[in-house]
Amino acid sequence: MAATTFAVFLTAVLTPFGNIVLLDKTGTVPDLYVPSIFHNGNPEVNADGNQSPHIAGARSMAFGVLTVLQLNQAFLSRSVDVSVFRTGIYGNKWMVWCVLLSFALYLLGTYVPKLNDWLELVPLGWPAWLVILGAVLLQIVFSELMKLALRQRSRTRAQRLASTAA
Repeated sequence: MAATTFAVFLTAVLTPFGNIVLLDKTGTVPDLYVPSIFHNGNPEVNADGNQSPHIAGARSMAFGVLTVLQLNQAFLSRSVDVSVFRTGIYGNKWMVWCVLLSFALYLLGTYVPKLNDWLELVPLGWPAWLVILGAVLLQIVFSELMKLALRQRSRTRAQRLASTAA
């Protein structure tokens, strides 16, 4: 998860993609100069003295990826070797409600104007949500492959024990 989040942050900082994920107050992508962390001198500064919107967008997208991956991990971790598609996500109603509440609080922190200023986040556009969705799908695939490998290993070990016992 940390590697995925770090990769998303670096991609957003080092490429023009950081501008694509931002929304301005009117809901459109702002026309911004694309700064880089390798820019000579001090980081770019807005009129209000904050860091550049590009860095803020990268930070917001990395925070979004990390938050959503952690919420998704709650469902993936219900069993070590049983697929999430078999265990389901509705078995623990309290957990479902807590994950929904946490996601709603994340959305509030990202999109409510004064609150996102205080948290130093910026609203994310649909391209950022596609990146977040891609990270979640990657996490699910990786988790399910690990569970499959664990099931195969357990099955092989059980067969080996049965053959030595016989």
